[in-house]
Amino acid sequence: MRKLKDNKNNTTTTITPSTSDKTPIEIALQIDSDGMTTASKLYAFLELNPSNFASWCRRNITRNKFATENEDYIVFVVGNENLKLGGRPKTDYKLTSEFAKKLSMTGNTEKHEQARDYFIACEQGLKVATTKLQERNDDIQDLAQNVNTLVQKIDNVFNSLESRISTLENNTITQKALPKKRYTYWSSKMFTKYQALADYFEISYKKLYKNLYRELENRYPDVEVNQIVDDYCYENHLETCYPLDAIEHNRRVRILFEQLVDNLLEKYNLATPKENFVVSTIFDTK
Repeated sequence: MRKLKDNKNNTTTTITPSTSDKTPIEIALQIDSDGMTTASKLYAFLELNPSNFASWCRRNITRNKFATENEDYIVFVVGNENLKLGGRPKTDYKLTSEFAKKLSMTGNTEKHEQARDYFIACEQGLKVATTKLQERNDDIQDLAQNVNTLVQKIDNVFNSLESRISTLENNTITQKALPKKRYTYWSSKMFTKYQALADYFEISYKKLYKNLYRELENRYPDVEVNQIVDDYCYENHLETCYPLDAIEHNRRVRILFEQLVDNLLEKYNLATPKENFVVSTIFDTK
């Protein structure tokens, strides 16, 4: 509700919001259903001197360089009753709502000031509403950013979990495919020989085995360790296996491999009496 004070008459005009689609100022100007009012109604609203109506219309309407006839205003004649009595016809103007609002703010009367105050108040209210809308929009953007950040964190967690699950699945497959290392009589007997060579060359068992496989293939071109491993896995329905198990399984290659190791021990004076390379049994006495 907007209160406009009339200092001239010491009264206060209250513009109450309407439930219709018209604004309070449109109701005060008596805007019709076509969005039009008349110059005479606007003139009366502004409470101007009735005797100056014609000159006011010429100055503010017909000679207004910012107004266009048949767009902002329409000229029409009223006072048919006066014509019958010999009077002069009266010219009036239909004004569009927007043009009438502009004219209501152009002047220095109390009503002009009230109209300006009203539209200034509307503008300020619009600014407040715009500011609140912008603040709400900022809050929504912040919320959206927080949601996006949360979604990204969730995606990262799921990606990490998927990576871990994939790793576990691969490890499970490998563990299922790779049988538990069997320490047979032959492998136990050969281990002391591997240990002697690894200590002598100061290398790891992994590197020692790799070098032994290479030397085996160099000495016996018809022997391919990878092929022996593939054949062993195929026969035993395995995905992979220990190369030493495959070598041990192939009798011919096992003998060649053991000869290779024994030759290296003799070459580097690492060989000890044969019984030292044999695993002790329950029949041994001390």
